[in-house]
Amino acid sequence: MKTKTKTRMITKLMVGAVLATASLTGCAIHPLNYDTTGSTKRMFVGFTTGPEELVEIQAQTEDGAWETLDRVMTGDTVYPGYSSIRYYIWSSNINIPKKYWINQGYFEDAFYHYARVRILDSSGRTLFTYDKEPSTVEMLIENPIDLWREKGNSGDLLYLWLKSDTPNPF
Repeated sequence: MKTKTKTRMITKLMVGAVLATASLTGCAIHPLNYDTTGSTKRMFVGFTTGPEELVEIQAQTEDGAWETLDRVMTGDTVYPGYSSIRYYIWSSNINIPKKYWINQGYFEDAFYHYARVRILDSSGRTLFTYDKEPSTVEMLIENPIDLWREKGNSGDLLYLWLKSDTPNPF
């Protein structure tokens, strides 16, 4: 029994350390996972802990390859966060091309397509994303690990949905 308890404790500590390192490097706060709109255009917003850091937004093709949609830089204006963390904001408004949208068919009252998107920091690490929107106040004063545990997307990509009255909204 002691071995199982020790193993669980070590696992929790390792998961906590990974989350701490990743959450403190940055995240994407918009769009949310499963964001559904009637447009292929999406606003991406987030932060990293480095000024003038390159952030890459990628979409996945039907065959599984990742292709870059946009590269943006964080600003050089610092925003103070939890426990003296320094945040630098980035944003991009992207029209996701037709080739990244996968048709899911007609459900209830509309046609649906989805795109798979991920955001990478300058080291090639996938930035954390969210299922529920954190407020600006939460982002600045709450522990980023606790906030992500409460509202974060456990996957390493976002599913974005396109809802349309027509089968080919492109």
